[in-house]
Amino acid sequence: MLISLAQFNQELNPMQEDASLLKSIIQNSSDIFFRLNLKSEILFINPSIQSFIGQSPAALNAVPLKSLLVLPQEFILFKNELVQTQRVRNYELLFKHADGRKMFGSINAYLLKKEDKTFIEGSLRDISEQKKMEMEFRKSYNATQKWQQYFEIIYEITEQINKYREMEEVGNAVTQGLAKIMMFDAYQLYIYNDEQKYLQPVFSTETYKHNRIISNTPVPIDKGILGRIFRAAQNEIIENIRTDPDVFYLPDEEQIDASLIASPLIIEGRTIGEITLLKEGIGQFRRDELRILSIIGRQVAVALENAQLNAR
Repeated sequence: MLISLAQFNQELNPMQEDASLLKSIIQNSSDIFFRLNLKSEILFINPSIQSFIGQSPAALNAVPLKSLLVLPQEFILFKNELVQTQRVRNYELLFKHADGRKMFGSINAYLLKKEDKTFIEGSLRDISEQKKMEMEFRKSYNATQKWQQYFEIIYEITEQINKYREMEEVGNAVTQGLAKIMMFDAYQLYIYNDEQKYLQPVFSTETYKHNRIISNTPVPIDKGILGRIFRAAQNEIIENIRTDPDVFYLPDEEQIDASLIASPLIIEGRTIGEITLLKEGIGQFRRDELRILSIIGRQVAVALENAQLNAR
């Protein structure tokens, strides 16, 4: 049946309006729409790509999408899954932004067969903020779980040392507990001798491989690193004891690069001793390890006070 030109135009106009509307939606959408060939070369991509990876559609013409990935080989896995299933949903890939940032994208795509050619068409959504929040939550959750494990061990240490009245028993219990939480090469407990004004070693691990790295000689409180910490009554991390301005060595001690964390033992406002951990190398301890040592130190202070009273 023949129709008039006017009737044809009347029927065509809605289709043209629909196509124009669709083009406008694609061009202005915050989602990224794309068409690739099977080599991953970009045949079409809308302007939203600019805000995602910092490159314009014009700059990406015929550029392989896989070259925009942090791990280009991931595109092979994506393509293999797409070929097998014909359609993928919420497939996550990690992209490189022009400024060096890593951007997470979620892809919905399908295979489009047109005549004798096959294309990959789909949309890409920026999920970087979502992934960042997920990772922060996971990090926070893992940190919470880690500290829960720490406190379980600290509780075990506290139960053990509160049973003992001998210095050696307290020292061994602390050593075994600390070894479950952190790595160290030497550990030592000191008790303050009020009459002689020095810190007396009451327990130490076996001598480390270097010559007398931990000395059993009393330490005066008016000098040295341990004396400074005792006087300040503050926890401290020493990144390298060899370069510390207050370090001093006994004649038979070897000078080495080593890290130290120390916590004064305080009870009822009085500093009664000190607990120290040492590890060979520079910057070997973290702030959270110092916090753990200080928590244990408070428990040890009570146990050592009781042990001292028992010894009198």
